[in-house]
Amino acid sequence: MAALDLRCPFDELSNPVTATSAGGTHTYYAENAVLSLYDGEIRHDFRINIQIGKPHPVTYGLDSLLGRDLLNELEMEYAPRRGRLGLYRDEER
Repeated sequence: MAALDLRCPFDELSNPVTATSAGGTHTYYAENAVLSLYDGEIRHDFRINIQIGKPHPVTYGLDSLLGRDLLNELEMEYAPRRGRLGLYRDEER
């Protein structure tokens, strides 16, 4: 669980939201965050809203996902024969 790996201060989370999925209904905590991606030359910062789940047996081992809201800000290039997968902002191409 990414929140554990990042040493999230779970006791300080205070904006609960409820989400329902195939795994049932769970409480998450909405927080504003900055996601920084580094391409080797330039750091790209994205202000995003994330939902953090407190540790629970149902969520152990689940990966975190980037949301569609972030992906909608980017253009993706996927060229497997050239070994390329890239995410670009419009002004970077």
